[in-house]
Amino acid sequence: MQDYLQTSTQDGEISHSARDLHTQSLLISNETPAPVTNLSPQPAMKLRTRPYASASRNRPQTREEKWEVWSPFISAFCFILMSQAVESFIARQISPALLGKTTLLFTFGLSTVLVGICLAYRPKRFFLLLIANIPFQLYSLYAIASLSWSIYPSETLKSSLTLLAFHQIGMSMAVMLSWRAIWMGLAWAILALTAAGVLIIPIDGLMTEIHPGAFRGLWIEKNSTGEALAIGALACAVTAILDRSPKYFLGMLFLMVMIVAAKSATALFACSAAIAAFMTIEFIRRGPFRFFTGVWILVIIIGIGAFAIMMIGEDVAKLAGRETTFTGRTLIWPSVLRFIEEKFWFGYGFQAFWTDGGDTKQQVMIDAGFEAHNAHNAFFELTIGLGIIGASLVGFAVLRATLQASTALYGVDG
Repeated sequence: MQDYLQTSTQDGEISHSARDLHTQSLLISNETPAPVTNLSPQPAMKLRTRPYASASRNRPQTREEKWEVWSPFISAFCFILMSQAVESFIARQISPALLGKTTLLFTFGLSTVLVGICLAYRPKRFFLLLIANIPFQLYSLYAIASLSWSIYPSETLKSSLTLLAFHQIGMSMAVMLSWRAIWMGLAWAILALTAAGVLIIPIDGLMTEIHPGAFRGLWIEKNSTGEALAIGALACAVTAILDRSPKYFLGMLFLMVMIVAAKSATALFACSAAIAAFMTIEFIRRGPFRFFTGVWILVIIIGIGAFAIMMIGEDVAKLAGRETTFTGRTLIWPSVLRFIEEKFWFGYGFQAFWTDGGDTKQQVMIDAGFEAHNAHNAFFELTIGLGIIGASLVGFAVLRATLQASTALYGVDG
């Protein structure tokens, strides 16, 4: 029997073997074999490669397959609530004071629901992931602990609780959803929010006071819009590769066009660099020749860019439509660095430094000559809020997460 099952499917051998086996069984039972009318080999059945597709259309989907179908929608809903786009639009229409309150309400409500679901259905996986992400949990707890030295405790309490809720949402999504669903949901969310922002352009979708005419959509200002669109463009590129669906590249191009409309050159540069890095990694993973080719192309591009910046840095900035102060960043940083030196170890409390009406924010505005809402530098922002201790803790958490992700994707040996 095994000899017949192991026969080749080439040139109709499987059909002849099946006919011989059928003939022998009928001879044993003294019956006349029926003629075999189709001896041609049958084409192999094509299976869907997407994880949520059933191997056969005739059988019902399993619970896991149904969950995978709905996972991108759940992911998109979570990202819409976490994007601060809806809250920003509501705050613009009613009162700016509502922004922090609605953000805290949305994030805490969502985190409570998701953590409850994880504890009910996947408690073991949730606690294992909680232990694995101890550095980020310590970051949240350290932000809450900064209440004891914060210059504005109420602002620190509100912001640190929001940070804790964000971490729990991210961890719950990692427990319940696949990476494919998370990236796809992120792409859907940003595309939907951007489309809604385009629709409200006649009403309130453009900047009016600072950077007039720049696209901001639902977000509070153009820099926040550029940051969100850059993340969405990267999500579209990743989804196009993971889901083998080139249509997401159209979404990526749409978001990059809107970044240009937002006049956010920093977001455009960061988005382009991230997408280029992702594509390069995918390119060099295809084999030794492509690996070395990709590395050399990357080295050449970096070298040309560095040489251009060193030789004609001011001209490059002008070509990019930027002044050499990087839209005032270099005017903010000297003042911020002086404040960092005064409270180097512990900072001024999480998100307390830029409180509206606060003395520290007012002093930076006097030094820079305009109103600033943040340091426009991630390291400076962390250090001014939590000191060098808190910034080091966050840096360690990010580096550890990056190494873990690299190991998961490419293995221990890279």
